[in-house]
Amino acid sequence: MKVRIFDATVIVVAIVALAVFIVTYNIAGTVKAFTHIQIKYFLFALGAWVLFTISKFLPWLRIIKKVKVKVPILKSILMMYGFFGLGFMPVGVGQLLPLRELDKFRKNARFFSLGIITSLSSTASLGAMLLALITAIIISQFVVYILALFVGTYVVLSFLGLDWPYRKLDDFLKNVKFFKNWDFIKHAQRYLKGMRRERNLMSQREILLGTALFIPSLILESTLLMLVAMAFSQNLSLVAAIFIFTVSVVLGNFSMAPAGVGVMDVSMAALLLAFGLPGVVTISTILIFRLLNTVLVIFAGYVSMGVLRAVNRKIKAL
Repeated sequence: MKVRIFDATVIVVAIVALAVFIVTYNIAGTVKAFTHIQIKYFLFALGAWVLFTISKFLPWLRIIKKVKVKVPILKSILMMYGFFGLGFMPVGVGQLLPLRELDKFRKNARFFSLGIITSLSSTASLGAMLLALITAIIISQFVVYILALFVGTYVVLSFLGLDWPYRKLDDFLKNVKFFKNWDFIKHAQRYLKGMRRERNLMSQREILLGTALFIPSLILESTLLMLVAMAFSQNLSLVAAIFIFTVSVVLGNFSMAPAGVGVMDVSMAALLLAFGLPGVVTISTILIFRLLNTVLVIFAGYVSMGVLRAVNRKIKAL
């Protein structure tokens, strides 16, 4: 309940700030900017969307193989789209839905879900931080802050590859009488044991490999932002687009709001303005980018889960 209240508060504050920003830079001007969009670059942006979503299959395939679950390629692709699309739900709850399908290929594989979610989300965040750091060095801005954030996050995540944090938490839950009658805690312990069993997902090697595998999709998402800006006749370099996108993603992730809603948008707006985009074009760019980067991904996630369940029903009927 507290998490939901925090999420709602962050989203409301950020959306209010974004609304003030839109009013400041003229709503009519924003609408007018859409009439001057260059279709050629918009089509290129759609191509970048296809490529960045497909490229997420690299880290997904790595993690599924690591937990030794053999999933047919088509079902694995549908589960991947469902995982990343439904991941925009609060606290990543939606990501548990496609991961339940793993039970069909290995008994009790769903109890690895927490480890899979942690590994994929943390390595994606580290990938964003790494690209933000590299581009920060290139443009000579915020290098020390991003470096400190990257190192701190890496150190914290490294502890998840050790056994003692899970052992201590498990002992704590077992020994506190207050928790013993809670079915939720008992169920959570089973997921915790699955995460402890697959803690090698957070080993040094896997963190580095997972981070590297997310780099292509992050660069393609940044390319998507660059192409959207170009569709509004703005020259935004790929380096600037990577910096703007990855820094916004990192700030959005720390906000804990679903998809970084509001926080990521305000951050992106501030950075686009700092790189010289007009206020009206900045708003238009963010709206189109969010449509492709978030709304379309969520839509693809729901469609994929619908298709996957329809296939499973058909198989059961045979």
